[in-house]
Amino acid sequence: MGLIRTFVQRPVTTAMMVLVFVVLGFVSYNRMVIDLFPELDFPLVQIVVVYPGAGPEEIESQITKKIEDEISNIADIKDIFSEINEGFGWTIVEFNLGVDVDIKALDVKDKVEQIKRQLPEAAEDPLVMKFDPLSFPVIKVALMSDTLSGLELHELADKKLKEQFGQVPGVAKVEVLGGTRRQINVWARLDKMAQYGLSVMDLLSAVGQESLDIPAGDIRQKSREIGVRFKGEARTVEEVANITFNAPFHGVIRLADVARVEDGSEEAESLVRYDG
Repeated sequence: MGLIRTFVQRPVTTAMMVLVFVVLGFVSYNRMVIDLFPELDFPLVQIVVVYPGAGPEEIESQITKKIEDEISNIADIKDIFSEINEGFGWTIVEFNLGVDVDIKALDVKDKVEQIKRQLPEAAEDPLVMKFDPLSFPVIKVALMSDTLSGLELHELADKKLKEQFGQVPGVAKVEVLGGTRRQINVWARLDKMAQYGLSVMDLLSAVGQESLDIPAGDIRQKSREIGVRFKGEARTVEEVANITFNAPFHGVIRLADVARVEDGSEEAESLVRYDG
């Protein structure tokens, strides 16, 4: 009651004190930082293991189960869930809120390193990293054309549109999915190869050796220094077809003598659909 009586008896002092708090509140409000897109650190760590050619059952028993058992005793784990597909396994470890995700990611990596020798030799090294749900695409754009082929449409998206979309402020990454990727295909003719006594490995070696761009040192002339590079990478179908190599007892032959070279496309390993 005494404090209330003081405020009542001294209205000027009371008004000044209230005004001070009003001014402080107004100044603080104007200086308050408002972030519409605050940086969030999700307590999630992912483990990806690629095992080429393995089925889901093999990956589950030989890889995923071992990883889950090993990391399950790490402190502050809230949940562990895995997704297994043909050729790879994906495990997400969710920790309690408030933990240091960087430290927990190191803990998970250490645990996975301890069982790496128990994993199949054909499996690739496990990849451990923080998982950010916000890294998933927020916009998907479908391209369709009545005049362009799948190959031409992919070239348009990959060579032109991808770069332009990437320059838009706020865009972190642009990916191109679907379509048809250009590829020069070499189809071996087994009958011709048998005539020349060649194997498929001979063709692979010939194409590989003739398709290299390698540095060849420098040429120095007084105060100048010029870099030299052997340009061996084929640029056209004709250049690939004209690759030459030695065949046993037949001398030098061209790749076109034992194979058919075409300007084609990659074999499709996935399919992207739009509107069904």
